[in-house]
Amino acid sequence: MKKSVSLLAACGVVAASVVLIAVWGGSMSDEVSPVYDAAELRKAIDFHEEELRQLFPTLQGIGTDAEQGSVVLTIRSETGIMGENAMKDEAEALLGVPVRLRLLPVELRRRSPAQ
Repeated sequence: MKKSVSLLAACGVVAASVVLIAVWGGSMSDEVSPVYDAAELRKAIDFHEEELRQLFPTLQGIGTDAEQGSVVLTIRSETGIMGENAMKDEAEALLGVPVRLRLLPVELRRRSPAQ
């Protein structure tokens, strides 16, 4: 009797897992991408800022998006050097965190404060 109860319980666990997978739409082997907080993103930037500036000579700004868990790079786009996907892949490989690119057709210029 004990064996049949434990077997029934095991079947219930398997059935519940199958239902959860069907509702969720994924599989048990799906990877969950890590979420990075602002401090981790800032650490990645600080550690690799010089390399980023060498990799992207037209880098205009570096920031973080804590909501998305990614580093944001603002780059003046240069046609013919690298495509956007290649640039993103290079930056992510260097930093080890997700990267979002903002490509600009012109260089950003700072305005002097009004006096």
